[in-house]
Amino acid sequence: MTESKPKSFYGTKLVFFLLFIYAVQMGFALYSRSVIYPFMLEELPWTRAQIMLGHTGSSMLFGFASPVVAYLINRYNAKLSITLGAAIIIVTNTLMGLFGDSYPIYMALSIANGLGLCMSSLLPTQTIVISWFQSRRAMALGVVLGGGSIGGFIFPQVVTRIIEAGGEVWQLGWYVCALASLVVLILNLILVKNKPEDIGQYPDGLSPEQRKEMEENGKNKRKTVYRSEADWTLKDALRSRALWLIILAGAGNLFLWHIMQSQGPFHLQDRGFEPAFASFLYSLAIGSSIFGRFTVAAIGDYVETRYLYAAGILCILLGGIAFWFASPEMLWIAYFYPIMAGIGFGTAFLCRSLVISNYFGAKSFATISGFATPIGSLITAFAPPLAGLFYDLTSTYLYILIFGWLFAAVAIFASLLLYPPKHPEEKAIE
Repeated sequence: MTESKPKSFYGTKLVFFLLFIYAVQMGFALYSRSVIYPFMLEELPWTRAQIMLGHTGSSMLFGFASPVVAYLINRYNAKLSITLGAAIIIVTNTLMGLFGDSYPIYMALSIANGLGLCMSSLLPTQTIVISWFQSRRAMALGVVLGGGSIGGFIFPQVVTRIIEAGGEVWQLGWYVCALASLVVLILNLILVKNKPEDIGQYPDGLSPEQRKEMEENGKNKRKTVYRSEADWTLKDALRSRALWLIILAGAGNLFLWHIMQSQGPFHLQDRGFEPAFASFLYSLAIGSSIFGRFTVAAIGDYVETRYLYAAGILCILLGGIAFWFASPEMLWIAYFYPIMAGIGFGTAFLCRSLVISNYFGAKSFATISGFATPIGSLITAFAPPLAGLFYDLTSTYLYILIFGWLFAAVAIFASLLLYPPKHPEEKAIE
């Protein structure tokens, strides 16, 4: 009788499938919006603050829908969430190209786009990766979320070139984004598997017996990062200082990042850069985040996450300061800002997901992240319209940037105080 050959670990392939899906979705549906806005304002009688309200509406629903998406994932599965979200983006972006010149319709579609993004990108993707990987979680998350960097660097420039080649018709940008989400929907249906148990496999490709044997043989001695052995309830997590520090640290770094990303094409053109080069610097910031994500992927299983988190936010702060001084006369600063801010964002972005899953348990990730995200989004979503409003009132971004610098400094201290929380059962034993 011939023995059947054991199946190869599907998680390895899944990482690259998810990387591509995440890159396309984030690169087109999220990051390309900011390069479409300047073309829209050339034709439409709106202010920067007005058009950024659409950005805010999308960002707020991206965050506020997280508890609903977490319920959908827990009740059904992450693959279904991605499918429904991609379908929503296809519809909203198509309609944006057709009717986006009407401000009420623009706002409504922007908000709906945020729902589609929430359902089809970050939370379900991370949930799938965390389900498939345990020992190598930081590495797998870093690779997959690195797709956002790749997509954010390449696809906004693609959208800019298509709009320019089409006679600066901004509607083309939205149609391209809709087509990209159609690709995501199809690939997700064909390739994505929710959990290793669904196809008879185990996290990391290791059965419980193999994992126990590895631990007994000391093969995991290098792994010094804290990981909770318990899966926390949301009620218990809310009582811990760590969860609130995670929210504060995330809000502080993302507030400054959202100012740079939403206002980047505007600010850089105000400083004298051509639209194509401004788009390149905008994309370079997103693309550079891949170095931060891959750094965490390489060492995040061995170095405590709070130290990496603080280092990432510090890089964002330095990039945010350089952002103000960027000009054609000081090109080295123009390159320094996106590279430094991008590396910092990539590092901090991944660390937030890691620290939640490490401190509160893999099975609790979707629920706790789904709670924390809306609170941070409520704060950071106002960064783009506030920046636009400050510019409309003062003709400068300096004052909102100063606030962003101070907020990022607070976030650095919050991340350094992120010590692992003790589960209530551990406290009871003591």
